[in-house]
Amino acid sequence: MTQGIRDTKASPAFVQGKTFYDGSSLRFNTTPGDETFEFLHKSGSSIKFGSDGSISIIAEKDIQIRAKNGDNSHIQVNGDFDMDISKDMKIKCAKFDLDGGAAIRQNAKVVSTKAEKEHVVKGEEITVQAYNVLSCDANSLTTRFNAQEHKCEGPYLVESDHGIGFKQNNIKGGIQFDNAGFWTNDVGMSMYETVNGPEQNIKVSGNHQLTVTGTSIYKAAKIYLN
Repeated sequence: MTQGIRDTKASPAFVQGKTFYDGSSLRFNTTPGDETFEFLHKSGSSIKFGSDGSISIIAEKDIQIRAKNGDNSHIQVNGDFDMDISKDMKIKCAKFDLDGGAAIRQNAKVVSTKAEKEHVVKGEEITVQAYNVLSCDANSLTTRFNAQEHKCEGPYLVESDHGIGFKQNNIKGGIQFDNAGFWTNDVGMSMYETVNGPEQNIKVSGNHQLTVTGTSIYKAAKIYLN
């Protein structure tokens, strides 16, 4: 936190001022090289002008800055600007634009962002790290990528109340499933398997069991049984 302007050491001949009945005082110090002006209120609040042009405003209780009729007010600092607030901070405005220049950093135990209509995040590289739980609750989720990779070091479950589909549009591409453990496929009603590409290969190095309690139909131009 920036400290207030230091106390001045003045020569009596260069000091003029007045102390009022309630203990408040007004003092002008024109000592060469140490010119200062200060107003001290009986409560301890003060306004001080330093010899280098610095201004110190200290309010023992509440401080208020208001521009009633200004169309566009400014605060400009040609250097670092620190704000130290021991309690809550609230900003209310019609529209909020934040330009962080080189970087924007947030550090907090809890960060909550609420957008009534739209929340857009754009960047050359976006990284989300959740060390415990990453939760997304949405009515609809759409993702578009040129390339995509998922890695899960624990259980991975996908559930849908309206069906799940995988579609691969590149005839030169394919869909590959590598499973080091077991494969379970429980079909409650029916299962349709359609291959529009040139071929489909199913290779099982261990045991493969197919149990059908209803009807199983195989149609092909050629069927090979080894």
